[in-house]
Amino acid sequence: MKIELNDGTRTYNLTGGWAAVPTSWTDLQINLDALSPAVNKKKTTMAIWLNQTAVGYGELLVDEIKATNVASGSAPTLTAGGVNHASGDTDTDYTFSVTYTDADNEKPFAMELVLDGVVHAMTAVDAGDTTYTDGKAYAYTTKLPPGVHSYYFHTTDTTRDAVSSAIQSGPAVSGSLLADDFEDGNADGWTPTSGAWSVQAGRYAGQAGSGNSFSVAGDSAWTDYTLQADVSVTNNTGGNKDAGLLFRYVDSDNYYMLYVKNNDRTGRKLELVKSVGGVKTTLGYANPSVAADTFYIYKIVADGSSLSVYQNGVPQFAVADGALSSGRIGARVYANTKAYFDNVTVTR
Repeated sequence: MKIELNDGTRTYNLTGGWAAVPTSWTDLQINLDALSPAVNKKKTTMAIWLNQTAVGYGELLVDEIKATNVASGSAPTLTAGGVNHASGDTDTDYTFSVTYTDADNEKPFAMELVLDGVVHAMTAVDAGDTTYTDGKAYAYTTKLPPGVHSYYFHTTDTTRDAVSSAIQSGPAVSGSLLADDFEDGNADGWTPTSGAWSVQAGRYAGQAGSGNSFSVAGDSAWTDYTLQADVSVTNNTGGNKDAGLLFRYVDSDNYYMLYVKNNDRTGRKLELVKSVGGVKTTLGYANPSVAADTFYIYKIVADGSSLSVYQNGVPQFAVADGALSSGRIGARVYANTKAYFDNVTVTR
């Protein structure tokens, strides 16, 4: 038998040539640090050869091949491990970072991020920094699929056992279904039902005719999602100062609609209405400040039969209604009202 080690540059004969096959289990230990020239341990492969010297059946059994470190010095430490965003969507760049410190000034054999069970090689933030006693930063950047993820960091300096950080939960990633800031100057994907709709100065402008005028976007198969948009209801002459947002829009007779009104005197500047078969029913309302020609951020969370409405991050009201389970989103203006819509997003 003969055992050889190859590191991609040279081959080392670990048995000093052909050796007799032992007749019983025999431990063979090889100190890679004792080989000369020095072995590139990252690229090593091992080959075991069996040479029959006589005609007949030959057999070689090999078991428990493993690599271990002979401990010396101090183990490295991992600190300041984390990710730059605790939450985001599938378009967000998530950067995982950690600081590696080694009291013996030994560089890591590998600095790894283990993300959802998958190992990723991290890179040094400052490649020119070769001092490890005072901490050296490593990072890895990626996009992530929807869901709540988990991760930890793992390394070794090859002279002590490998070390790992504690498992951390996050980030929480929501799926981005739609995002439109209209900075490209067009409203591709939006379908007006009536009224005048156009992109003006990076915002989607809508002006109604005599009744409701909608412009819808998205997919009719969308079920549970969060719709968010910046809305400004103008004080245009002759307008009713009445706009809003649509969600779970099926057709012109079936949808949920959030009224946004800056001239309401009944305490319903925000009003959630459902239309089923053309019959409209108020589900909830609130009366926050809605100043003319002012953008507010409106968020609607549709989760099963639970429907929640927010203005500038502040909860306004929540209702339960399961009449409509899926549908598109949209913008709405009413009775000559002109309004602007911007930064429209839909996430799961």
